[in-house]
Amino acid sequence: MKIVITNVYCYLNKGDAGIVNAMIENIRKLLPDSDIKIISLYPSIDQGKYVSDVEIVGSPIAVDAKQRGIKKIFNNVRCFFHIKKSLRSGKLDTAEQVIKDADIVISCGGGYMQSFNIKHFLTDFIYHYTQLYITRFYKKPYYIFAQTIGPFSKITKKLVAPIINDATAVFAREKISFDYVKANFDNKNVVLTSDVAFLLNSQTINNFQIKKNGTNVGVTLRSWNFPNHINAQHLKDKYQQSIVEFIDWLTRNDTNVFIMPQCIGPGTDNDLIISNKIYNKIQNKNKVKVVDKDLTPGQLKYLYGKMDYFVGTRMHSNIFSLSEGIPCLAISYDPKTDGIMELFGLSDYVIDINEIDTKKLIQTFKKLVQNKKEVKNKIDKKLIDIKDNAFDNFQRILDAYEKDKNYDS
Repeated sequence: MKIVITNVYCYLNKGDAGIVNAMIENIRKLLPDSDIKIISLYPSIDQGKYVSDVEIVGSPIAVDAKQRGIKKIFNNVRCFFHIKKSLRSGKLDTAEQVIKDADIVISCGGGYMQSFNIKHFLTDFIYHYTQLYITRFYKKPYYIFAQTIGPFSKITKKLVAPIINDATAVFAREKISFDYVKANFDNKNVVLTSDVAFLLNSQTINNFQIKKNGTNVGVTLRSWNFPNHINAQHLKDKYQQSIVEFIDWLTRNDTNVFIMPQCIGPGTDNDLIISNKIYNKIQNKNKVKVVDKDLTPGQLKYLYGKMDYFVGTRMHSNIFSLSEGIPCLAISYDPKTDGIMELFGLSDYVIDINEIDTKKLIQTFKKLVQNKKEVKNKIDKKLIDIKDNAFDNFQRILDAYEKDKNYDS
């Protein structure tokens, strides 16, 4: 069976890479001989990073990091209309041909299925939209897989509606997205599921020392720019200062802090930049370590599993930790984080990044420690169902394909 995974971002974002790895691992459990191809926004970076027999293909609209503003919009629109013309003429580029030849197309799980306004649509979402537009053009069975979906503006919702409505199935990875799809679109096959990264296998790391004295706390940071806020710089400074003061408080209480690199690119989307900035402001540096290794998603998951607690801004760092049974405090910059924590009944341990301060961080962390046993019980109880649910999606896809194939024959 020829399977194409579309809408892959970049291996340097270990959350997205973990999703891709988990998808490949679990597709191969059901279909060991499947021919899998990946359409990536950064193919030169992704080459050789996944299973050796998985081919990496560039996105129909290539990302040009040098382009900004009107120039970027103009280029993206020009490329899109060129693609529409090539679909009609049959003179196809590689990605278009790969989609045309596929038996099944699965859009990679993630949080990209949203577009706040037409500018965002044309500068960013169009890369993802185009891949599914081509898939729909060729009438391929396609699945919007384990997604956070929405919000869309009034205009962008009209543009994306045919893509969502005509999907063979839509898998929403949390209830917020499930409810949004049901309320705003007409697809009759919407499934509430969970993030496929819960299924990612961990990989042992050799020669990495975890301190045995005291409590070990993992932390992920993000250089969040607080879009659509008129006081964005104030909020950014407040977030960073709150983290510094929180880590200082942790280290005064016999705690070792590991600042983790959940995303190290592409470009300036690199957690090591803000991690080192925060580290330089911390008072008790001998109890803080910035992990600056380029670890695989599985190795990161293994490392997170060695922590006593986790405080994550990057959503998939929380997912990796929860799937290893580690109590988490989540800093939420997007409803997808709230939705994931709600799945576990852990909404009391979420802090909105727009409202963060040192006092809230300390109080919420103290509550997490105080209720550690209850929190771990909730995680352990829910995790089995979440993993089963995540794997069932692959079986649903295979069953639907076999049913359609038998019907056609």
